[in-house]
Amino acid sequence: MATDFNYGNAMMIGGSMLSAGADFYSAWSALKSSYASQILKYKAAYIDAVTEIEVEKKKRELKKIIGSQRMQTAASNIMPDVGTPMELQIESEILNEIDINLIRIAGSMEKVGLAGEAYQQKITGLSTAGQHFARGSATALNSMITQMGRQKKTTSEITNTRPRINTPWGGK
Repeated sequence: MATDFNYGNAMMIGGSMLSAGADFYSAWSALKSSYASQILKYKAAYIDAVTEIEVEKKKRELKKIIGSQRMQTAASNIMPDVGTPMELQIESEILNEIDINLIRIAGSMEKVGLAGEAYQQKITGLSTAGQHFARGSATALNSMITQMGRQKKTTSEITNTRPRINTPWGGK
């Protein structure tokens, strides 16, 4: 049984498929945010490295300060390892340790911020991708169902058949 090709139906199917394709592409694009999330994780690792470099700089700086204090004290014919000179060195060490802890805390806070941002990027991307994928699937499925219904109607019109209705009194 041959049927005439209906260009209107073909245009409707094509348009629906283009719409579905656009939604699928949007879903794929949204998944790229997972890549952005990974970049933020790399930034967090970079912050760790920078923090440790800053800590090592502070430790070297302390050694220079204490060495300078000891030289000045020794040049004054005072014992550098007892009394006030020793207290000065201990105070310098304590202040340096505080600075080191502040550097580590600042690095940790920045890392936590990046981790939160990475998680948010990932969740947002997955959610958006799921929405676009669902919309694209629904568009394609709806288009196919609609066109199948139209095709069935068109076929029954071409063959001039009417559905039979069975009634208790035998009517057609």
